[in-house]
Amino acid sequence: MSLRSMVSLEPLMTPLKYFVFDLDGTLVDSFKLYFESIEKIFDEHGMELKAAHRDQLFHMPTPRFLSQWFPEERVRELVDELIVESRRRCFDAQPFDGVSTLLARLKQHGKSLAVWTNRDRGSTLEILRLHQMDSYFDLVVSGSCVEQHKPSPEGLRKILAHFQAAPQETVVIGDHDVDMVPSLAEGCHFVRASWHSHWREFKCEQSPVQFHSFCDFQQWAELRADVRSVDQ
Repeated sequence: MSLRSMVSLEPLMTPLKYFVFDLDGTLVDSFKLYFESIEKIFDEHGMELKAAHRDQLFHMPTPRFLSQWFPEERVRELVDELIVESRRRCFDAQPFDGVSTLLARLKQHGKSLAVWTNRDRGSTLEILRLHQMDSYFDLVVSGSCVEQHKPSPEGLRKILAHFQAAPQETVVIGDHDVDMVPSLAEGCHFVRASWHSHWREFKCEQSPVQFHSFCDFQQWAELRADVRSVDQ
């Protein structure tokens, strides 16, 4: 569906009050950092990170990916090493253009914002702080805050309960199936975040809404939040 056709339909819908954002690949571009960290592990073990492996990394949780080559105990050690490296290089995970502007605008108009990520809490909070985004979010639910990571809906249910939010007034924005599947199952709206260049040719047939441009998503979000009519 094009932005123009959405614009003609959206005013008839209930305005969105709650915005739940994934972090990596949605708010910030951390893919380069992630690939470099995985590549370092492969190099240290005399292995080559091939294009097919990179594609797997976009669709597979890190422990599962690493378990193809390493025993369970070593996988846990490597994941811990990745967390340390991720915290050390938090500033390298840069926000996509326009992110801070949209977050500020939504908060200015009384919307409730949350982060829902599988990333550990320490590096999540540090990324938000370093890029001055922490003040926009009322709640952060990380991989450290739940027993089960995405695609389990546990984290999303925590967010809905915290806000006492109705699913039909809530939108989840994320770049993977692990974001989409639990969100739709819980009755929330979902936006497939495909503005990273990796997803340029990717069409998600299962997602009701998908954007390859953050600018287009910003227009949609402001429309669905009924921000523009408030300004008038």
